[in-house]
Amino acid sequence: MQQELVIVNTPESVALELALAGLGSRFLAVAIDTALQLLILALLVIGGVVTGFVQQGIAADLSRTAQTTWGAALLFLIGWLLFYFYYMVFELAWHGQTPGKRLMGLRVVDRSGRPAGAGALVIRNLVRLIDSLPAPFAYPAGVISFVSTNLGQRLGDLAAGTIVVRERRLPLPKPGKVPGGRFRQPGVEPPDPAVVAQLSVNLRPEERDLLRSFLARRRALTWSVRRTLSQRLAFVLARRMQYEGDLRWPEPFLEAIYLAVGRG
Repeated sequence: MQQELVIVNTPESVALELALAGLGSRFLAVAIDTALQLLILALLVIGGVVTGFVQQGIAADLSRTAQTTWGAALLFLIGWLLFYFYYMVFELAWHGQTPGKRLMGLRVVDRSGRPAGAGALVIRNLVRLIDSLPAPFAYPAGVISFVSTNLGQRLGDLAAGTIVVRERRLPLPKPGKVPGGRFRQPGVEPPDPAVVAQLSVNLRPEERDLLRSFLARRRALTWSVRRTLSQRLAFVLARRMQYEGDLRWPEPFLEAIYLAVGRG
């Protein structure tokens, strides 16, 4: 039976819950990406006709089942390149997302919950051709693999050690505000926002997600737990950012990070 959640314990001893993507949302993402692929293919053919690279008569043949030999070969080559490299290029550039996955709130990550590396993303997409057999875009082999594994992995995910998860979409406050409201303590000055913005650009997506999750839920925690978690999270992020400022009051520091990058 397939799991719905994966609990990941980070090296910083912070438990991170990841919601696995369901079959329906993954198919909708594929449908969106397929529509974009067909649109790109149509635009390329139209562009070829307009520029004269493809003769208009040949383009007509392509639309009528591609009766010319080289026209059929060209159409097949373009379609194959789009099918094979569309996902790979987007997932490498968008850190595990394609336009379809982004619209559906999905992302490819490592089984450990960390961002999938370039090698893993290449491997999962090289195996995509096998996942799609024997019917392209229907992914029958991939569906069988999905329903047969606890983590909902198609063959490409099994080969690459990746999973597809749903990204949490927490309600965003108005610009200039942070989830849960600002931390107030007499005499406590927030860190320099320019310094925080400059140093926080290298934070990883899961660290930003953890920051947003903590800020949104902190007021539901007891003060001792809230204080402990905020200190631990501030220490982890400051080390990642190489921030050397005062962390005696961690929440203003976390709020400054959120204002700098959290809404992205």
